[in-house]
Amino acid sequence: MKRIIYISVILIIALSCSERDVEIKSKDWEKELIGVGFIGENPDSLVYPFSYYPQNHQQPGKLKEVFRLNSSISSDTISIPNTFLYNLLSEVKLDNRITGESSTFKITKFESLYLFSKIIGFDFIPEIIYFDKAPNIYPEFLDYTFITGFDLLGRYEIEISKQDDIKVWLSSGAYSKYIFEQYETDHVDKLFINSVLNLSTEKRYDTISNDLFTCGVSFLETSVYNDSLFKYNLNFYRKPSAGILVGYFRSKINDTIHGKDEISTDIECPFDPKYFRNLPVAIKPKIND
Repeated sequence: MKRIIYISVILIIALSCSERDVEIKSKDWEKELIGVGFIGENPDSLVYPFSYYPQNHQQPGKLKEVFRLNSSISSDTISIPNTFLYNLLSEVKLDNRITGESSTFKITKFESLYLFSKIIGFDFIPEIIYFDKAPNIYPEFLDYTFITGFDLLGRYEIEISKQDDIKVWLSSGAYSKYIFEQYETDHVDKLFINSVLNLSTEKRYDTISNDLFTCGVSFLETSVYNDSLFKYNLNFYRKPSAGILVGYFRSKINDTIHGKDEISTDIECPFDPKYFRNLPVAIKPKIND
């Protein structure tokens, strides 16, 4: 009888530990929230793009200033810069109180959505924000993605062929000198890249057109999905676009490793993009192509 009681106690302890382990693992928010999706105050109306990924905060020059404003996670809380939350605050005038601070939220799960409940923040910051994240699964029929362009932070070329074949090249802009190259992906890379491509592929027909003239900025994106070509640029795009990947890879730049004292203005990307001239074009810009 004593032996039976002893075994029962051991089993109860073991089950209790297992349940606790599952609970702890389910609260690894820093890993679980990696990806991109939409947020909003109403679960039925999530329209603002939002992304999260861990950062090293070792970027050179102006880049460090840019990524200082990204969201960060500590345990079961997330801090989001108010400059981003301003998109949700149409009735509030933008001032230094907003731009200079972040708001902190407790992270929980609400059905298939993530729920951010305000802990610290101004009265006009929403009490609750919902986040619908795209799955971290590479799209089944996406064969190829190529992104190229430049802005004040530098030039970039990103080529992704299927899930494990990637080429990334980033070079310096007006405010920072660096060269960054990557030809392999780790687990975090795959989580974020897959989520971005999953959502941008889902939104491939939800395009926005404009006639705005942009000086000193260029963006071109080409993807091959289901044996058809999809092309986008600054005047013909969707939200979110795969261009989010540019910011992600820039966040990985480390001044000690990638920073340069001088860089030739003639430097070129070491790889050439693929061409698919024989594929039908499913969608492309009507202007500035």
